Amino acid sequence: MRLLMLAGCCGLLLSGCSGMEATEELPEDHWSKSPAAVPFMKIGRGAANILVCPLDIPATVVRVVREEDNAGKALGAGTLEGIGNCLVRLLMGVAEVLTFPLVNDPEPLYDRDLGDRAFPSDRELTPEPG
Repeated sequence: MRLLMLAGCCGLLLSGCSGMEATEELPEDHWSKSPAAVPFMKIGRGAANILVCPLDIPATVVRVVREEDNAGKALGAGTLEGIGNCLVRLLMGVAEVLTFPLVNDPEPLYDRDLGDRAFPSDRELTPEPG
């Protein structure tokens, strides 16, 4: 009897999973539409930024070495810029964690990939002609 009930539950579970495939796909940012999810998104982003901030240093060094001709200069400049990027990411992560219950804005405070410039240069701000 118990085996039959277990088989029936498994069958219902499997039929429910196959029915999920037929449903309409949700937009990629559907989770950000819920105000209840925003504090959890903020604390998760903040914790992630705090945890990965040390990785910004080597990622920035790699980017700067690829951009510059002089490897020695690029290593020094990349390390200094990476430390700055690391500090900015750390501070923004702490700010997200501290303000997660207060601010109901789903947009991240710091939305940069590892190794990207924390503050864009003048070259990046001006559009190229043509």
